[in-house]
This record gives sequence, C-alpha cells and structure tokens, in this order.
Amino acid sequence: MRAAPRLLELVSRPIDGAAIVRRTFEVYTARAAFLLSASAVVVAVVGGPKALGASVSGVASLLEALVDILALTVFAGATVGVVADFIHAAPESGTGTLLRAVKPVLGKLIVVGFLAGAAIALCFAFGPLLLIVVVFGSALAGGGLGVAPVFAIVGVLSLLLLPVPGLYLMTRWAVMAPVVVLERPSGLGALGRSADLVWGSRWRILGLILLVLVFAAVLNIVIALVAGLAGTDARNVAGALLDIAIAPIPAILCAVLYFELLDAAPLADPSF
Repeated sequence: MRAAPRLLELVSRPIDGAAIVRRTFEVYTARAAFLLSASAVVVAVVGGPKALGASVSGVASLLEALVDILALTVFAGATVGVVADFIHAAPESGTGTLLRAVKPVLGKLIVVGFLAGAAIALCFAFGPLLLIVVVFGSALAGGGLGVAPVFAIVGVLSLLLLPVPGLYLMTRWAVMAPVVVLERPSGLGALGRSADLVWGSRWRILGLILLVLVFAAVLNIVIALVAGLAGTDARNVAGALLDIAIAPIPAILCAVLYFELLDAAPLADPSF
C-alpha cells in the first residue's frame, strides 16, 4: 500500500453533490436526442429477446451476453464523450465521432468493466449465500444449547451488512469508465486511478450512488403500480420506456463526477 499524501488538508475541496446532480440533468436535457436514442438501442439489444419471449441456450446464450456487454460498453464510452463536450462547451459531437473515440479503448473498457462488474456482483451474491447458510444453520440448531439465538443475531447482522462490500467497490471504481476513455491508462490502471480520484470524497460519492439506486427503485415501483392497472402489455411498455429514460443517468453521473473530482482532488490517497 502506498503512503498517503502528508498534507491531506491541501489535497482537495469537498465535492458538491447537489451541483453534480444538477449538472447531470443539464447534460441529460441538453443532449437528450442522442442519449435517449442510444439508450433505446441498448435497451432493445439487451432486453429485446427477453421481452419477445425468445429462449436461447449454449453458444447462442454466450453470444447474446457478449453482445449485451458490447452494447452497454459502447454506450458508456460514448456518454463520456457527450459529457466531455458539454463540460468543455465544445460543439456537440456526432454519433460517428463519439463511436470513433470509443473504438481505440473498447477492448480495455470491456475488460475493466467486466472484471469490476464481476467483483461487485460477487460481493452482492456472497451476502445472500451467507444469509442462507446462517438461516439453514439456525434451523438445524433448533434452539438447543442456546445456538439458535446466536445464529439469529449473526443472521440479522449479515442482513444489515449484505450490501457493504459491493457498495464499497462501486464507490471505489465509480469513475473507471471515464478514466479508461479519457486517460487511457495501461492494464487495469483505471481501477487504481479511479480509487485515487475518489479518495476524500468517498462518502459523498456513496451518497450519490444510493440516491440513483433509490431514485430508480421508486420510479420502477410507481410505474409498475400505475401500469399494472392497465394490464401486462402496458406494464411491459412502461417498463421499457422507463429503462430507456433511466439508462443514461448513471453513465452521465459517473462522467460528471469524474470531471468534478479532477477539479476537486488533483492529488489522492489510494489507501481507501
């Protein structure tokens, strides 16, 4: 582990969460035509076969997963370019320009995104597995020798701590995609660079992540309740439209956050 900078109080200023959210929606509204059309393509590619009830297996399933990863990666990379144009007050780049900017880093973006996503998913999956083990152990213990209360306590603690490892990694690697696209570090350097940038602002960044997750969850619940009154077809259409509308927000937020961190924290401590 590298040593922390000696004068941390001189390293950064606090990032402004409200300003980041405001800038995110400014980009969203200013570049809505590209973002929503690209989002519609991604949603169609990723969710289209499932929505049509198509079932695939074996090699076809693997190819579908690879196409999904490619679509999501290209969208994330292109969104970084959209935000960069907006931040720098540059003329709006065309679709071709945005895609050409992503092409040189596409492979690295896929690898870094896949490894980070797998690690985060593993962290979120480990918690439920632990909870299942605890509940199963509690059932086997059957209350004898005071073991069941111990399992119950451990189960409650496990339930409370389930999201912690995954949220930690999400915070640590929050700006890895902009780093890959704009800085192009070698190997997996984008993960370390992202960790460096978020140092000193990790709690605020975690708050932004939770805000997005809660916002998306509430919208999904409201849409499901309202559309559910009109039947399954209406619910499916409303769900697809909601996916299209929401999909650009996390990608924009990450890119806006990256530029904010560059301004706020030119130096960083990698020990978080």
